[in-house]
Order: sequence, then structure tokens, then C-alpha cells
Amino acid sequence: MDDVTVGGDGPVVVLGHALTTDQRILNHQRQRLSTRYRVVTWDARGHGQRPSPDGPFSYADLARDLGALLRDQGATRAVVGGVSQGAFVALELALLEPELVAGLILISCQAGIEPPEVVPPQREAIAGWARDGLDPAFASWMATMNFGPDFPGNEEWLSYWAGRDGRCYVEAFEALFSRPDYTAALSSITAKAIVIRGEHDGWITDERARALAAGLRDGGELVTIAGASHVPTLTHPEATTAAIESFLDGLEPW
Repeated sequence: MDDVTVGGDGPVVVLGHALTTDQRILNHQRQRLSTRYRVVTWDARGHGQRPSPDGPFSYADLARDLGALLRDQGATRAVVGGVSQGAFVALELALLEPELVAGLILISCQAGIEPPEVVPPQREAIAGWARDGLDPAFASWMATMNFGPDFPGNEEWLSYWAGRDGRCYVEAFEALFSRPDYTAALSSITAKAIVIRGEHDGWITDERARALAAGLRDGGELVTIAGASHVPTLTHPEATTAAIESFLDGLEPW
């Protein structure tokens, strides 16, 4: 798989992945939506097929990457979204280049910053991964938080992470830790949005998801995926894709 994958024809829908994953978590959505739309999935800096970043970057930088990707695809307007990191990047693009954004698909996302108490242990764990290799306990924690403890694909992701150089993720985690608080800016976003949250997401609480939806100018539709954790596109693909399809059906042609 290349660092950008395109399927289908029609209006453009572009989706980004969560931190430490890659566009494979969006395979089901790309395959199903491509019967009606031109669906673009992509790997962000340091992820998947993209090389490690050569220095610090922000989610605004990733949004500029996304804007350039859309222009490379010949798109002047698209529905943009993603999971966690991918959703934050979509928010940034809606603020930086609102004319490009016809709608927002915000999965496992919030307006506020990371709780300060969670940053030091995660920063230490990532530094250890970059320095000494992946700590199995940290890897197990990531799998549980992202996919849930009983997801059959957890072993595949544990093996994938064990083979990755942790240095490729250091700057990506710093971008997460340093992202701005979007709360005050939400009311300036004119694009219609759907906010999707896994029922058991340990990072994005129901309260945070509701605050994100309520803060958007038009009020974002909130959908909870029963039984899901942080990456419902992979663990609960049918329900997640159905919610996205319903949202897209309600948009004006773009």
C-alpha cells in the first residue's frame, strides 16, 4: 500500500488515521464508500509508508500536508475527517482553509487539550521506545486503549509496533501534546460535522465528545458506537461506516 490510496469516483472524501496506526484502519470505509465517492486515505508524517519526520511538526503542518494532498488530487472541495489524530488534522484544515472543507467526520476527537497528568508518562514511554525499543507493557496498553482488550487483531498490531522504530513517533506524540485548545474556535467552523465516539473510549469521554459537537456552529451530530473503543473504524467497521454514510447522504452535493 502506498502512502496515499484512492478508490472510486465522485465527490471527494478524505480520511486520516490515528496516532501510531496507519491508513489500514480505514480500509473498510474506503472500500465501502468508494462505490459512491472518491475516497482518499493517507499516511501522516512518520506513519505507515511515510518516512520519519526530519524535525518537529504540528497538526497545523499536517493540515497543510492534507491541503496539498487534496490539490494534488485535483479536489477543490472535500469532506475531510479521520480518527483521533486524523480528526484533529481535519479540524485544523477547517480552520486554515475552510473553503476546502465541505463537511467534517470527527471520530474519537475532542476540542480540548490532553489532560496534563497523562502527558509525562506517555512522553517517557515514547522516549523509551525510541531509545531502547518498545516496552511490551506499553504496547499492550496501547492495544487495549485503541482497540479494546478482546479485539482479535491486537496481536497483529503488537507485532507491527514491535517492528517499528519508535523514533518515527516522537514528534507525532509531541504534536499531540502541544495541540491547541479548539474550544473557542469551533463556532467559526461553518462545515457540517458528525462526531463519532466509541462507547468504551478511554481517551474521549462522552462529555468531551458532546462538548465538541455542541461547540460547532451548526451543532455536530453525535453518534456512539456500541462496544467500541478508540478506533471504531477498525474494530466496529459496519456500524461506523453506516454512520458516515448516513451523514454523507444528508450533505448537499459538493
